[in-house]
Amino acid sequence: MWIHRPPGPDTADRPVLYLLHGSTTDASMFERWELGRLLDREMCRTGVPFVFAAPDGQAFDGSDTEWGDAQDGRFRIETFLTTKLIDAVEGEDRRPAALRAIGGVSMGGYGAAALALRHPDLYPQAVSFAGYFKVDDPSGTFGNDPDAHAPDRLLDRPDVRHARFFLVEGTEDHTPLRSADPPGEILGEADRFARLLRERDMTVEVRHPPGGHVFATWRPTLPAAVDFLVDGWVPG
Repeated sequence: MWIHRPPGPDTADRPVLYLLHGSTTDASMFERWELGRLLDREMCRTGVPFVFAAPDGQAFDGSDTEWGDAQDGRFRIETFLTTKLIDAVEGEDRRPAALRAIGGVSMGGYGAAALALRHPDLYPQAVSFAGYFKVDDPSGTFGNDPDAHAPDRLLDRPDVRHARFFLVEGTEDHTPLRSADPPGEILGEADRFARLLRERDMTVEVRHPPGGHVFATWRPTLPAAVDFLVDGWVPG
């Protein structure tokens, strides 16, 4: 994993943002984007320092993991995220859930939404950049049980009603979702999911910056995303 800590000792009252990369890449994408410098700027602006950690979600066999556990046991990415990763990042300074969030881009944006809903006791806030909210599983990670990993199928669980979502989708993001049911593209997913959240009186904000499936599209929304997280980071 790649981890970025602001200056000073780590404490249990310092929030943590877990960031998930997209498919066909790894956590080094955030370093290439100089995300540490960009988020440091936002910490200075808001006065709220936070840790962010980006794990590696690749499988040894090149499978598209969807940030989940493979039904056939090939890999256990979700289990790693929800156990060993948190232990490694937070250590003895374990955070209350209210000071934790999960975010990601593309496949990672899907993973952030799915994991926030599957583990609301761990991640009460999610930020999704160009994510999708139905299962698009080209490697068959979830086998015959995809609905258990579909954000749009998890919203009626009583323990998720307080989850908060910040969704970013470029106005020209035509990235295909070929294995989804039904197939489609990323464009329109944010508004579709936001509508489902609002029908349930859940908190959601949506941004539609001009552009496609690239960091240059999402970068201008970073201040709003950080403001959203800061508003939700309250001691539990």
